[in-house]
Amino acid sequence: MILFATKAGGGSMEGFPYALELARSLRTGLGMLIIRASRLSGALEEAMMAATFAEAGDIATAREILQSEELEIEAAHGVQLASAKRQCRETGIDFAAYAAAGDDVEAIRDTLKLRPGIEMVLLSPSLGAPRSGGYLKRILSRITKPVVAISQQARANA
Repeated sequence: MILFATKAGGGSMEGFPYALELARSLRTGLGMLIIRASRLSGALEEAMMAATFAEAGDIATAREILQSEELEIEAAHGVQLASAKRQCRETGIDFAAYAAAGDDVEAIRDTLKLRPGIEMVLLSPSLGAPRSGGYLKRILSRITKPVVAISQQARANA
């Protein structure tokens, strides 16, 4: 299986057609890892608010507060994931979706630990901002699978 790692946001599907074509050519499955920024302070506030409701006996509201971020992410990326799943199904490729929060290198590393069947990692152009030498060195030292960075296509009128 190939893992296509991308940042959550508007450009998350950039590079997906390449990942899909590579998976089709290699006759393997395709996993998509959507990495979002960690909201530690917001999560702490939400947990404290949920605890307050739980202590007051309002368990339903506490549960709703704790699940709100998860539902927000699913709603924000539902269209992209549905499109990716449909494209994979149309080409006969197995598809899996994963989500993680925080540092992208650690998110990829943790995903690979949990899913040993992944054989290669494709980095979306949305992960391309920090492509300094130190960043690439860090990726290569932390990830033991082959890593391919998909570059952003040049614009014709640029």
